[in-house]
Amino acid sequence: ALGRLFGELGESGINIEDLVLEHSAGAQAGVARVMIDPAVADRCVADLQERGWRLITH
Repeated sequence: ALGRLFGELGESGINIEDLVLEHSAGAQAGVARVMIDPAVADRCVADLQERGWRLITH
């Protein structure tokens, strides 16, 4: 899933400025905190939601 996330951000022209991964051993899901330029945040959220990602924004 991480490769898919990186690929889809790249296709959208979004540059990842920093990344934090949180996961538990044996869990089927995790959390990727992706830091991007605030100027592209709205477009990034819209693009990822259209592609089926579940997002939490701050």
